[in-house]
Amino acid sequence: MQVAYHEVRKDSLDSILGNGLKCAQRGDKSDGLIARTDQLLDSRLPNELRMAGLSRQRNLYCYLAEREGAVNITDGRVTPPDSLSATSDHVVLEIMADPSKAYVSDLDRYDAVKVSVAAGDGSAGHHADEYWKALTRWDQYSHERGFRRPELMVTYDIPPEHIRPV
Repeated sequence: MQVAYHEVRKDSLDSILGNGLKCAQRGDKSDGLIARTDQLLDSRLPNELRMAGLSRQRNLYCYLAEREGAVNITDGRVTPPDSLSATSDHVVLEIMADPSKAYVSDLDRYDAVKVSVAAGDGSAGHHADEYWKALTRWDQYSHERGFRRPELMVTYDIPPEHIRPV
């Protein structure tokens, strides 16, 4: 098990601490373009990743942990976990997750897919394929040689005993 960080709304904290984090919870940060991008990516998801339980629409998005803190998905800098949340109505959770059941994605590649989807320029499928090719299982990922803006996707529900507020 390894440490990762996940941001949630404060008003859901009691439920999460009692029931855990569920992959089906989409969160409150989705918009139409993100939903369309995730649908396209899932439509091009390689079968071996699908069989491993991966989906852009059904997982827990997390920040990677570093010795000094967490890798911020906005700029790739390592920051203290308690400073990840930009608003006072959110809280950051430390979770323990199985690195063989989680994947690290490259948010720069994700953004390329999203820009192509928004533009409707026909290159979105190519960018989606490149996104999936770059995906790395967490237990095989190296921060030193990894992505500038990594995002962790956990493919299973996290039980309450593996969660604590930061």
